[in-house]
Amino acid sequence: MPARTEITAQKSEMRQRMIAARARIPARTAKRAAQEISRQFMGSIPVKKWDIIGGYWPMTGEVDTVMLLEALAEQGHKVTLPVAKKRGEPLIFREWRPGLPLIRNPELKIQEPPKGAQELTPTLLIVPLLAFDAAGYRLGFGAGFYDRTLAALAGKPLFTVGLAYARQQVGYVPREPHDHPLDCIITEKRALITAES
Repeated sequence: MPARTEITAQKSEMRQRMIAARARIPARTAKRAAQEISRQFMGSIPVKKWDIIGGYWPMTGEVDTVMLLEALAEQGHKVTLPVAKKRGEPLIFREWRPGLPLIRNPELKIQEPPKGAQELTPTLLIVPLLAFDAAGYRLGFGAGFYDRTLAALAGKPLFTVGLAYARQQVGYVPREPHDHPLDCIITEKRALITAES
């Protein structure tokens, strides 16, 4: 296995390349892809009545999840969004429903449910990513929030689903011991159940 500094450099190079590649996706193409990803999710992921969905509110370039989260909420599922309390700590999740005003975290620039929203632990976690491979390994922005969150939820019932554009797939995502594969990745072309899940 390559040295940690080499893996870090490989991740950094891939991160910059994939940010640029994702930024080149036309808005209309991204919108159509998000609609198809939502359809693929609803047709492929066996969401149980008691599942608590951990979603995310899309940032620039990420797959737009709003349609999917609204559809899951309309079906009666509890939907949550991540809240970043401090750098270096795992995310927590607060309940969200359509129409609930969100608060912008000024430091991390993500939209979060207000403090009064109920804190819940997801059993199905939807994860954003920059790149993924066929084994389900993902490359994120490098802040480590989802790595720490997945580690904190280890041993609890949890199914993880990455959402991505098909063009974000790469042959191999550089990985370290703390990296764990997702159970499934949904693109506009298919649902990939990973080989290692």
